[in-house]
Amino acid sequence: MHPFTYAISVDFEATCWENQPAQQFRLSEIIEFPAILVNLKTGMVEAEFHKYVMPVEKPQLSEYCTSLTGIQQKTVEAGVPLQTALNSFIEWLKKELSARNLVLPKMSMTNPQGNCFFVTWTNWDFGICLAKECARKNIPSTMPWNM
Repeated sequence: MHPFTYAISVDFEATCWENQPAQQFRLSEIIEFPAILVNLKTGMVEAEFHKYVMPVEKPQLSEYCTSLTGIQQKTVEAGVPLQTALNSFIEWLKKELSARNLVLPKMSMTNPQGNCFFVTWTNWDFGICLAKECARKNIPSTMPWNM
């Protein structure tokens, strides 16, 4: 039996263009930062986080991106900078973990496995898109697993 009681699902949407290079070589910017906290015992979503993020490297969304994601130009123009979205996410995450006595893996010496984990479709969300964008924008590594 696994020790996990909760999962945090994250699924970024990012700038994209038709016929662009493979995901690991793209210079995408996150334009939507959603997360949900799911109770694995009940299957219920207990908390949600959501921010639209304003792209700055290529601020104009492509028609392909708008068609694929459904996100409109005016939505991202009203969005927040990535650093603001990350800070808000970290605060939301701390609050939700604390309220439920949850621990992510490797965050506690007494509970190294934790009882909550992140779920993404692939390594692209955190490992490629967010990591590369933070590096390009000189945003410190304040990722949840580094808290």
